[in-house]
Amino acid sequence: MIETKHITKSYQIGKQEYPVLRGIDLKIQEGDFVSICGPSGSGKTTLLYVLSGLEPYDSGTIFWSGVSMNTMDDKEKSRLRAKDMGFVFQSYNLIPHLDVYENLMLAQVIGEKINKEKMMELLEIVGMKEYIHHFPAQLSGGMQQRIAIARALINDPKVIFADEPIGNLDYHQGMEIMHLFQTLNKTYHKTIVMVTHNEDTIRFGTRVIRLLDGVINDEAMVQ
Repeated sequence: MIETKHITKSYQIGKQEYPVLRGIDLKIQEGDFVSICGPSGSGKTTLLYVLSGLEPYDSGTIFWSGVSMNTMDDKEKSRLRAKDMGFVFQSYNLIPHLDVYENLMLAQVIGEKINKEKMMELLEIVGMKEYIHHFPAQLSGGMQQRIAIARALINDPKVIFADEPIGNLDYHQGMEIMHLFQTLNKTYHKTIVMVTHNEDTIRFGTRVIRLLDGVINDEAMVQ
């Protein structure tokens, strides 16, 4: 589904160039639940952003279903993100003056209507059906993250990218969210790529990739 070949990425600060990714080669298959781990500064969040096209890379190639992102213009990348990718971040990014229903409506692909029945089905999957007319301030952090996950699912994406999705939650809420991700992967067959520094989350996935100084230091299946 996703394949990278020798991806490099650097940031320019003043006159100094700092390499962040140093020749990343990996394959993510349909149905994988991949945890990308590593210490701060290892390049894990940059890798997630590069895989999803949110950030450009310096050299190498990323293939999405056999099509190189090098051949895509900005419109094609935006269309790919809108239809094939869902995003969950550490911050929930819900619009405070809109209720749950309105927040989900905003996430639909322009020109495509999401019926209320499908929306209610998604809210039921994430355990938030009865909160459809609540505002973000009326919900706990864990509940807001569940709404953010429903929003990521609204266009039925092939891949969910999650960047430290339980970073703002306490342990109990975080483990509930991880069980939800595991259900989305095992029951609803969603491919998930998650950046995490929390070792307790790795057991919920199927593979773990460990980065160190911008290279893949270790890769293993989760037992």
